[in-house]
Amino acid sequence: MPNLDIRFMDKKHNSTGLQVADLIAHPIARHVIKPDQPNRAYELIESKFRKSGRGQIHGYGLKIFP
Repeated sequence: MPNLDIRFMDKKHNSTGLQVADLIAHPIARHVIKPDQPNRAYELIESKFRKSGRGQIHGYGLKIFP
């Protein structure tokens, strides 16, 4: 059975996976909060999202929960 225990790590651990997640999540959050503000980092990430047959991202590759 896989180990599914939750482990909390200290910030000093400096996990590479968390750094990558932060680098991707921050521009996406900025785009969601202020979509009219220029955001070059989001423009780079946007092409990586899963898209519908019509090229729609929202609801397919980008899901925003309340």
